[in-house]
Amino acid sequence: MTAFQAPIVTVGCRRSGTTLLRSLMSGHPDLLVHPGEPRYILGLWRQFGGIIRNVPAALAYIAAQPNLPDGLTSDDLESACGGSRQAGLKQLVHCCLQAWGKDELCGKRIVLKHPALVFHLDLVSELFPDAHVVHVVRDPRAAVSSQLSRWPHLSTWEAAEWWKDAVRAGRNWQRRGATPYAEVQYEDLVLSPGDALGQLCQDLGISYDPRMLHLGMNTKLYAPDAPPKPVQFSSPDPSRIMLWSERLSPIEIRMVEACCHREMAWWGYQPVAPR
Repeated sequence: MTAFQAPIVTVGCRRSGTTLLRSLMSGHPDLLVHPGEPRYILGLWRQFGGIIRNVPAALAYIAAQPNLPDGLTSDDLESACGGSRQAGLKQLVHCCLQAWGKDELCGKRIVLKHPALVFHLDLVSELFPDAHVVHVVRDPRAAVSSQLSRWPHLSTWEAAEWWKDAVRAGRNWQRRGATPYAEVQYEDLVLSPGDALGQLCQDLGISYDPRMLHLGMNTKLYAPDAPPKPVQFSSPDPSRIMLWSERLSPIEIRMVEACCHREMAWWGYQPVAPR
């Protein structure tokens, strides 16, 4: 099995710009970016634990996931695992990534983007001891506004608490120093992508490549009381940075700031509602 070169794991609060960063990083010739979110990693851990005693059942579970990379088949997974009946979670996850990446793994670093892994960085460290964690942070008011558009059943407070818990989890991991860790703010990626990516590449120990700025991101835009709208971005959209000020009511803004004011100060996000 091909050894991985220090995978890059991108995490953060949901709706904070991890998809944008993944799309920008896909332009770097030395990075192999996993398409979609490898949700099967958390799914395997929750369903089978750290020791998988029925590998065929675990592979069937993976093959049934709706977000598997295109072209990755159950035969690929079985071949990568070599017919094993029992395996550790780390071994199985590595086999899955081997089946996906194949020869491209040689000389490239894998990029895995899954925001929810910010709450499971101990697991990330167990699976990838040399991983480099990249934590994407966005203004909580923007993150909350985007969450409410994407999942209308959420309450404003619930979405704000999710942001607060996520950024605290990231900062706590940074303090522990268990793996290399970098932070990047969504606003910097949008307003000064070259500078933000240059700093990130320096943190990751790779050279900056201007091809990272050639964005071709297919995604969906969510708005209150409207169906999702498929769009393609060729560059980051600055107009989305302050969209929260139009979509959140004054009461919702005050609620987010009351919940997150301490953590907002860590990144210089200024409150606008009187306290």
